Amino acid sequence: MTDVETSAGASVGTPADPVHVQGGIKRTLLQKTEFPDGYVLNTSVIEVPAGTSASPHTHPGIETGYVIGGEFYLCVEGQPDQHHVVGSSYTVPADAVHYARVPGPEPLKVLCFFVVNQSQPLATVERAAP
Repeated sequence: MTDVETSAGASVGTPADPVHVQGGIKRTLLQKTEFPDGYVLNTSVIEVPAGTSASPHTHPGIETGYVIGGEFYLCVEGQPDQHHVVGSSYTVPADAVHYARVPGPEPLKVLCFFVVNQSQPLATVERAAP
């Protein structure tokens, strides 16, 4: 397990990290597949503790996910917050600043798929969690 402290603008995680913890947010890599050329499909389980928020961050490609536990608000800059519960899915555009806000009392668990540029880190933190 890798525990990484980050600050604004710091890069976090790479598709090679099997488990990555960012400020209490846990990413577990399930599978990595090179597709299409120059990109990688990263399949992960993301876990966010109840009553917390992830730091606003970006990905160098799209993120799509399916909620398998808990509920959360997906906060994407320039868009209204989106409420998601078990069984719902979402997509975040490439390079969009976004974060998850988990109101509690249950932790969030999401099955995530990232199609990202393989030469860049999986996520780049923009600033501290709200």
